[in-house]
Amino acid sequence: HELRGAREKLIPLLDTEREDIRNATTELLARLYREDWESLTDQLMGTERRSRLQGLLRTLGLLRDPKTSSFFLQFMKHEDPEVRSAAADGAYLSSILSTDEWLPYLEDPQESVRLSALRGVGLSLNHVLLGKIAHHVEDPSILIRRELAFLLGKQPLHEDARPKEILKLLLADENPTVRLASAYSLFHLGLPNTAQTVR
Repeated sequence: HELRGAREKLIPLLDTEREDIRNATTELLARLYREDWESLTDQLMGTERRSRLQGLLRTLGLLRDPKTSSFFLQFMKHEDPEVRSAAADGAYLSSILSTDEWLPYLEDPQESVRLSALRGVGLSLNHVLLGKIAHHVEDPSILIRRELAFLLGKQPLHEDARPKEILKLLLADENPTVRLASAYSLFHLGLPNTAQTVR
């Protein structure tokens, strides 16, 4: 009973403007509600406070319980962009959504949701999935193009020339951080002397 009271006292800390305090609070909540996270969702689901929904979604992400996937999918359709972003971020943190669940969000109009989807798909990147993300070489978002560059350098897809081809396109990107990420990934894939081409 004392533990329950202590847990509930943590919830108002989610309302602070300070991200470091909110993040520390979600880590504590994830530990204290590990066995009965449903009671936390019962307390916070009906809340009108955006910060508490964001805190709930990050807490569920840290728990990595496959049973929480429906919460992420539900809130990724929320009308509030910040809640949608928190849901997508929590889903990526949890690593529990399937590739098929992520795929529709690769084309989401909201940058932060697209970014989480790209990272989510990237967790199990293969030859087929590469074809689903390659067009993001022309994504209007610098963050997405940079993430694509990093992603392609993480794990070699043997006997597939496309990662290097895409990275060479990104090496000519207008944004210097995208070019740098591309050079790093090309080097990682075994193409030295790319770093000196970055200006």
